[in-house]
Amino acid sequence: MSSSPYPDELNDRVHFKLAAAKTHLDRLKQLKASEENFVSSSTIRMQAEMEADEFFYHLVCAKEALLQEINSKLNLGLLEKHVKLETINEKLNELNKRKPGARELTKEICNMMSDDHDPLWLINELHNWSKHRSIIYPGLGYEIIADAERGIISTSLIDPMTGKGMRTDEEKQKSIIQYPEESYTNIEKLQKTVRNKISRYGV
Repeated sequence: MSSSPYPDELNDRVHFKLAAAKTHLDRLKQLKASEENFVSSSTIRMQAEMEADEFFYHLVCAKEALLQEINSKLNLGLLEKHVKLETINEKLNELNKRKPGARELTKEICNMMSDDHDPLWLINELHNWSKHRSIIYPGLGYEIIADAERGIISTSLIDPMTGKGMRTDEEKQKSIIQYPEESYTNIEKLQKTVRNKISRYGV
């Protein structure tokens, strides 16, 4: 396991989940060196599927750990087993009547869960997709050349919106690690944003 960039991750569940996700991302990067074998080697493909599945699982759990932290730091009084976005928002709506601004604490998490234009939304979709289907686009990847497509050995994660390999805005296929790297960075930003809001809120 690579050294963690987070302090005291065993006692900080958000950091623990980020550290765990980073471990699986690093392993996925190592497997990318065998990318050409993704098509022919079921062993490498299986390992990559496992790493990607675990990676998105831990990112979703980091979001869940943030909800637990909001409940704890704001003394909302929910039992741990009852903490979820809906129950947290209900408590924040009540608190917002006395302390305006409380409801804004979960704004970014709400966007992650419901706004399909938010870059974090796809993390949940990929996690749900991987529960019962392959998360890696099978076989050859594709790139667009003028008005045609040609097959290339370039594996990608599946885009749940299309059922095909992920593409960039320029319609080039995304590398298998491109979106995981982006999503890891974005979840890091999310936890900093939420924690800064908690701090500014004065709790």
